[in-house]
Amino acid sequence: MKYSLIVPIYNTFDYAKNIIDWFVLEADQRSTQDVELILVDDGSKQGPTYKIEHDQIRLVHKENGGVSSARNVGIDHAKGGYILFLDSDDSYQSGIFDHLDQVLHDHAGIDSVLFSFKKVSQDSSDTALNVAERVSGEQALSKFLTKEIRLHVCGLMVSRQLLTQNQLKFDESLHFSEDVLFIIDYLSLAKHCYISDEILYYHVLRSGSAINSPLTQKDTTHIDAFERISLQAKMLAREQDVNFFISTCYINLIKFLVKNKTQDKSVFDKIVTNNQYLFGQVDPKMNRYSLIVMVFRVLFRLDGFTNYQLLRRLSYTGAR
Repeated sequence: MKYSLIVPIYNTFDYAKNIIDWFVLEADQRSTQDVELILVDDGSKQGPTYKIEHDQIRLVHKENGGVSSARNVGIDHAKGGYILFLDSDDSYQSGIFDHLDQVLHDHAGIDSVLFSFKKVSQDSSDTALNVAERVSGEQALSKFLTKEIRLHVCGLMVSRQLLTQNQLKFDESLHFSEDVLFIIDYLSLAKHCYISDEILYYHVLRSGSAINSPLTQKDTTHIDAFERISLQAKMLAREQDVNFFISTCYINLIKFLVKNKTQDKSVFDKIVTNNQYLFGQVDPKMNRYSLIVMVFRVLFRLDGFTNYQLLRRLSYTGAR
């Protein structure tokens, strides 16, 4: 088996039907049966309303434990030399396996492929188009941390051998940012990576998803992940690069807070009191992301003089 595609499912069998139909077409056009689709039912309250009948598709049932737990079960069941992860409401470009075949043929010794991708919502789209090149895992990690490339865990082909040899899995104790931690852990182990300029992954942002809901204590596990991410990344990458990456993650969390609000004062307080993640030493650079970090630091310090009154008005909807 060459490729294993793992899809966690929690009450999203309707969305997964699109992946199943796509996969059947992809698998049937290949000359050998070297791809498999592993659907991990993470304790859904309702199963599929359709039959799944294909030799290269397996449906694995488990108790509800979250997306990381489901992905880990998929890794345990995978038989392919390479593993890909896809969320049930997202999609891959037709011909993705053929493209991966070509990359592996043209670049001997590659253990990882990093895709370009597109984020799609009802009214907008955002393309993350990376420059094609072959790099080491250490170089890929540095480029990811400094925003030279953009990467999503579903836009990554990983080596099953690297995962099993190093006992690398998703951290099930984290509710958010566990995918970022996995990417950093994996790139720390990878030897030879190919960055693809082909848009192979489409990340669909649904209006009813958790990413569009008010923040709760569960969302503050982003904060819990920052220290773990920082410690792991600094084992291989430059401290300034890691600090820069964590600063951008913190800024994204603040943007998330302002966009979706919170009614829980403890959520607001935990995010604000951990602002040290915004102020780590970084290299001064004249690019868009560096300017955003610098401007945000100034604004955050100014608002701090008033006990973050502006941020409170913008994001906190509870009793004042």
